[in-house]
Amino acid sequence: MQRPCVTQLFVPVDPTRIGQILSNLLDNARRHTPAGGQITIDLAQTPDRAEITVTDTGPGVPSTARDRIFDRLVRLAQARDRDTGGAGLGLSIARGLARAHQGELSCLAHPNGARFQLTLPTHDRAC
Repeated sequence: MQRPCVTQLFVPVDPTRIGQILSNLLDNARRHTPAGGQITIDLAQTPDRAEITVTDTGPGVPSTARDRIFDRLVRLAQARDRDTGGAGLGLSIARGLARAHQGELSCLAHPNGARFQLTLPTHDRAC
């Protein structure tokens, strides 16, 4: 009996670099989500893109800072230091890696925490 052909989602990426992006997003979410909070990862597909969204229930990102947080050396809270809040390079590097893959990394509006979305181009691959 012949198996039916199933179209698969193919995302042409360097898995190490995409892993670096996701590791950064998840580490930030873990660091900023209080005890008892939640981190959610959603996967979606549009006709030509794959979308990975990471949402947390931490303090969130003010609307005025949603683009600025991708600049090098930016840390939102003055109280954060390099020991507890990082050097302010992770999101800048992550966005650069996303764009190197013809994708995008965005901080989306979200009322209860932070929400980041990674979009990457896809190609259908038939059996």
